Amino acid sequence: MQTLNFRHQLHLCGRKIILLALLALIIPLASFSQARYGEISKAGQDDRLLSYGFFLAAHTNTFRLKYSDSFLELPELNGNNIESIVPVYSSGFSLGFLGILRLHDQLNLVFTPKIGFYEFQTDVNFIGDQVTTEGAQRRSETMMSESTMIEFPLIFKYKAQRFNNSRMF
Repeated sequence: MQTLNFRHQLHLCGRKIILLALLALIIPLASFSQARYGEISKAGQDDRLLSYGFFLAAHTNTFRLKYSDSFLELPELNGNNIESIVPVYSSGFSLGFLGILRLHDQLNLVFTPKIGFYEFQTDVNFIGDQVTTEGAQRRSETMMSESTMIEFPLIFKYKAQRFNNSRMF
């Protein structure tokens, strides 16, 4: 008498059996992944009177220039025949601390003192004195200035009521 062997009847090899077993285990897990509706902030973050931390931030900065009328009217008297002054975006970083004081369930006072390291670049374009066949010869110089600023922002933060473990700010 012949014994039943499903493996040979369904033409299954070892790889197909392992793949089907893994799929049989993963599919039920995916169906329970969104079942956290009743949980509301069990970590207790909203109940703390004082929370704190630190941050690192990257930023870009530039000067904002506005030419005066005297710059446009008398270009030959501005010194060294300056044609234009163009600010250039440059990058920097900040290091700061974060302190959150809970005033109410929906109102926080956030204090974020930070120190920022800034570098400002400006390109100054000159019109040269030598005239070539193409016209006046131009030259350009890049001027840099660095600054370190300490900032003390104080923010009032309003939060909406929680709904399914999430809230809007």
